[in-house]
Amino acid sequence: ELYESMGMGSLDAYTSDLEGPLLDSTREYYAKKREEWIASDSTPDYLIKAERALIDERNRVVDYLNPASESKIRHVCEEEILEKVE
Repeated sequence: ELYESMGMGSLDAYTSDLEGPLLDSTREYYAKKREEWIASDSTPDYLIKAERALIDERNRVVDYLNPASESKIRHVCEEEILEKVE
């Protein structure tokens, strides 16, 4: 809401100042977590951690971010922890 009021109803400031850097950081974080989990966990344990991460990220969006960020955060998480697994 703060970013919307600063941008006079537009999410431009939110998108450029907060959401973009957040998505980049989230991508980096889950790329590292993916490598850690692959090295140390069985496939079932990896999938449990992946599912937990997706739930936690969704909850963070609900609690702290604009709802428009949910699909973007989910996409980054799914790409890093589910699609890039070798």
